[in-house]
Amino acid sequence: MSFARLQTTGPGETQALPAGVVMGQRTGLSAGDVSAIRALYGTRTKDSFEGTDGNDTFATAVAQDCVAVMLITQANPGFDDTDSTRAPTRNANTLVENDAQKLNDGYHDFLIALRAKVIAFGKPVAYVHGDSHYFRVDKPLLDSTGKRVTNFTRVETFGDHQPTLGDVNWLKVNVDPSSREVFSYEPQIVNHDPVLVP
Repeated sequence: MSFARLQTTGPGETQALPAGVVMGQRTGLSAGDVSAIRALYGTRTKDSFEGTDGNDTFATAVAQDCVAVMLITQANPGFDDTDSTRAPTRNANTLVENDAQKLNDGYHDFLIALRAKVIAFGKPVAYVHGDSHYFRVDKPLLDSTGKRVTNFTRVETFGDHQPTLGDVNWLKVNVDPSSREVFSYEPQIVNHDPVLVP
């Protein structure tokens, strides 16, 4: 097993530019400032898969013959165009953002690298994130030809954005290295006033 915490933040990632700034706009930032910000973004994107030991998570998993990788992060980068209320929308094949914020897409390079690493790894990879905090376990990642990347599972955790609706819960993750999927998930509902359906 290999576990890694990724340095990807929430929807403000946008290439580390100040909120609302679009590349090429008049911003009051010098060309040098913008270059420095872009370099920081590039470094952070390149280093996203490095573990605390400075080694690439997937390279370590291959070298140690790990049966699976779990990546834990904050960001919901958006994997397709099915849910514009919770994440950036993007073309699922190209991973190019296609919504109103597309000029500041801070996730494209990360997603391209993630997809390549997941496909090359060929074993289960769980991408656990918060950010929009709408509980779901799904397989949203497609390859560049539109085929489902079946060894990739997105796990979006519960959050506290709607506590009156009972969304403040937790998720139990079971790990069985001998099972096909390795990871299984059990939502733990702690709402004290649930609506019960007969």
